[in-house]
Amino acid sequence: MAPCKEEKKFLLELIDMYRSLPALWQIKSKEYSDRQRKDSAYEILLLKYREYYKEGTKDELKKKLNALRTNFRKELKKINDSQKSGAGTAEVYESSQWCFDTLLFLVDQETPAPSTSTIQLSQRDTTQ
Repeated sequence: MAPCKEEKKFLLELIDMYRSLPALWQIKSKEYSDRQRKDSAYEILLLKYREYYKEGTKDELKKKLNALRTNFRKELKKINDSQKSGAGTAEVYESSQWCFDTLLFLVDQETPAPSTSTIQLSQRDTTQ
């Protein structure tokens, strides 16, 4: 169910505050690994969250942020997949998610790191 206009406005404000707290989202920052800073950042964000969701808990806040990030990732994947498909510029997917542009600061955080195989092939396996 899509949020109402008032809720969307509030969530955009919440996302802006979230953006100002890199301890919660910026994986490469030192603050991200510091539990005390992370907890205090959540407390700050929780105060904002309770302006709209009066009885909101830290777990509900985390679920809301996770849902927003998950939807952002899905939209980003659709865009990237449409660009890779060789489609013309008119056919590239454009997100219609109401908060997509506000969440663009997360793009660098959503790029998966290159993976390496941990499977070691034995000499015998490669000769067969």
